[in-house]
This record gives sequence, C-alpha cells and structure tokens, in this order.
Amino acid sequence: MSPQVLTRTLVRRVPTRVRDRAGDSLRLRRLAHRLGYAGERTREAPPVRPVGVKLELTALCNLRCPFCYTDSPRATRERRLDLSDDVWRGVVGEAIELGVLEAVVTGGEPLLRRELTLELVERLGAAGVGVTMNTNGWFVDEDIAERLGAVPSLHVKVSIDGATPELHDGARGAIGSWERAVRAVDLLRRRGVPVHLNHVVTPANHAYVGDLLELAWALGVASVRLTEAFPVGAAARAGEWAVDRGALRRAAASFRARRGEDVRVNVVPGTLAGLASIESLAPAALLVRPDGSIWIHSVQPFAFGRVPDDSLAECWQRIVRGWRDPRIADWAGAIRSRDDMPRSGLAPYRDPALDVTSTASLPSRGDTHPEPPPDLPERTQGLGAGSPAAARAQALELVRERRYARAPMRAVEEAGGGLYVRVLEGGRVFRLNAQAALVLDACTAGTLADAGLALEARFPGLDPARALDDVLMCIRMLEARGALVPYESPSATSSRSANADTNAEASAVARTASIP
Repeated sequence: MSPQVLTRTLVRRVPTRVRDRAGDSLRLRRLAHRLGYAGERTREAPPVRPVGVKLELTALCNLRCPFCYTDSPRATRERRLDLSDDVWRGVVGEAIELGVLEAVVTGGEPLLRRELTLELVERLGAAGVGVTMNTNGWFVDEDIAERLGAVPSLHVKVSIDGATPELHDGARGAIGSWERAVRAVDLLRRRGVPVHLNHVVTPANHAYVGDLLELAWALGVASVRLTEAFPVGAAARAGEWAVDRGALRRAAASFRARRGEDVRVNVVPGTLAGLASIESLAPAALLVRPDGSIWIHSVQPFAFGRVPDDSLAECWQRIVRGWRDPRIADWAGAIRSRDDMPRSGLAPYRDPALDVTSTASLPSRGDTHPEPPPDLPERTQGLGAGSPAAARAQALELVRERRYARAPMRAVEEAGGGLYVRVLEGGRVFRLNAQAALVLDACTAGTLADAGLALEARFPGLDPARALDDVLMCIRMLEARGALVPYESPSATSSRSANADTNAEASAVARTASIP
C-alpha cells in the first residue's frame, strides 16, 4: 500500500464527529487535506474553461445587515458604481460562449437592478445554463415570480435570518423585511420554483434555529443553509459573531428526526473550509465583482483582471497559471483561525483586493478590528425575539391558499381507498395510501386549506393544525413524485388540459377514498 493510500485510509477511519471538532482550527483542517482526507474536494488542476461563474451585479442593497459578507451597507452608503448593463450583457454572453454549466446571480441585492437581473437570468436559462439567484426577497412581486417561474432549471435562494419578524428585521435593519421574504418564498413556490433558504446564524438567533427549520418546512423549501457570520466584509469591522457549531448540528439532527429528509439542512463550516483546501482544490469557476474585478471566489481577495478591459477567457488563463501564487498561499497560511481574519490586512470585501497581475506585496496585518466607517448600520434595537408559533401561523396563512394541478396520470382504485398511479410523464408507477389519495383529489379541486378540511371531515374531531400538517407532508410527497404541480407554474396549464381526458375517472375514485 502506497503512503498516500495509507494516510488517506487512516484519516477516513477517524470518526466524523472528531473531524468536525477541528472547528476553527485551520491547522487541523489543512492537516486533513495534506494527509489525503479530501475525497471529491481534491482537484489537482483547473479545467480548460470555467465550469461556473458567479455574477455580483451590484454592490448595493436595500437592507442593512451588520454581518454582510459583501459589505453592502458600506457600498450603499458610499454609492459605489457598478458595471453598466451593456458590460454585464457582454460578460454573460462570453460566459455562455465559454460553455459554463452553472451561474450564480447575486449582489448586494440583484433585484435593485430588476430588469437587468431578469434579462440575464432568462438569457442564461435559455442557453441551458443552470442558474441560481440570491435575493433578500424584498422586491419579489407577482410579475417577478411569474418571469422567474418560466426560467428552466432556475433555483432561488432567499435569505431569512430569523424564525420571527422580530429576529429577522432586527438583524437586517428594516421593519417588514421578514414578511416580504416569506411572501417571496410563497410567490415563487406557487410557480414551482425550487426555493432554498440562506440562514446566517448569530448569537442573537442561534437559539431559534429549530423554529426556523420548522418554518422552512411549512413554506415548502428544498433546503436550508445554516452558516455562521464569518468575519469578512462588514462582520470584519465590528461585532462578535461566533456561535456553537455543535449546537447547530444537534438542531439539524433533531429536525431530521422529526421531518426526515423533506428539507435538506446543510451546516456550513464557513470560510475556513475554503481556506483549508486552498492548496489542494484547484479553481473551477470565477467571480465577477460589481467593479469588474475577477476573483476565483469570495474567499480569496485576489484579482486576476478586470472586465471590460480583459475578457473572461484571458482572466481564466491567468487563474490557471496563477492560482498557486505564493502571495495567496502566504496570505492563507497566516490565517489559522477565524480571529485572524479581521486582523488580516486583506480581509475579503473589507479591504481592497490585491492585483495578482502586479508585483504588489501583501499588506501588513493589524492587531485590532478596524473602526467601522461613519453611519455603518447596526442591528435594529428593541425588537426582541417575538413568537415563533405566531410567525409560523402567519406564514401558514399564505401556504393554506396555495393551489395545485394534477399531473396527467392514470389511476386504479385500491380496496382500502388508496390508488395505484402511473404519471404519464416519465411513466413512474407508485401507490398512494387513502390519505394521500384524498389530499391529491382535494388539492386539485381547491386549496391546501380545502384539503385540510377534507381530512377534518373524514375524521371528526381532528385538530385543524394536525390536519394541515398532514396535508403539507402529503403535498411534499406528491410533488416529489410528480403527481402534483403548482397551479400557477408554466406546466400547470398543460397538465389541466391533459387531465380533462385522462383523469376524470381517477378523480372520482379519489373522492371516495377513506383513510385506514
């Protein structure tokens, strides 16, 4: 057995919980990589062309998060200029020509440049690129949701930083931002858009992570990303942001025990993981900043060129040649824990990026956190934590009014009131128990609230909250199997038309279904 195979085998035998406890120790994380514990996270050389591109369309934002990793509150106060619409159109055109497979459209808040953002998302989707858009949800309205719902393979990530309006609004510095974010999730889910939540965990909200996950489940999102506020950008200027990552993992495990894998929960280690793998994980994507500078990704504040002066192809070749630049390695090697980042003279998004194409040296390190600039927003004070139960009930008022369309299918009644179903698209065959069959029929005839009432009628005395909870579980299963599609999604019209001929009999059967 070769030394490389031996060390890799030895490290992989270390229990996961022990490896996780490396926590904020970059020394232990780097050791794991050097010993061979990297799995698929090892890539010896960059691909010939970038696989993905991240587009920060603007540095500006309408909210005021003191932990903002892009330092958007400061950029907004300083009224920084972004690339023009035409330059961004050229960037996207070249990215498509380069053959990128995936694109992330983000900011700041990208919908501050509403028409440009929608145009670029639609163009990327039409070209077959998988697109993810990040938003705080404030500007998502019926029209935006309608357009996004028509983009193939689009995923949207909405930031919600509290299980209650008080927690979220307090963190984001704007009253009403929680309600708008939750409404954005609902509008997008009604159009069939896969929605994911980004949740920044801070000392103010860490005790309510379980409640946030329950809210996410009720809203019907696909996944939740739990990440600490890491000291880059605005968070590198002031504040104490560390939380107990072990407590986050326990909250995620408790949620999985209750809800299974209905919602994927990712506890993200943060920037440290990227720094630990900086020597062994060659880049596969590039980042275009609002000022046109080209980075490898958000972790590394090093510029390899600038559009429109340089093409993406030229910048990528510089990345291929220079991703192991000694200055990058020296910078990363000097950061051994999260506390070292604010003292770095080159904290991402807080300090100007270093131009790798020049002979510039790394800036000197400091011993204290830099003073925040004047007027940098702090947390909104005096809102308290609020009631998670009341917040969930408020969100459910939106969810209860959702409608679905039955996918074209054939069905055969089961003796106990269930159904054997074959979904015509894809030909998948499966069995629905009587409860799922009842929900299938009730939802295609009305709303989720109607489906809850149908269960209550079948079981007199059934708690309405329990009935709605059961409906939500059934809806998730039926959507996953392709039996139901959101009523306002582009596929719903064709589904309703096809069902006029194929599903009348199945619908009548399902109406008479009983729960064993």
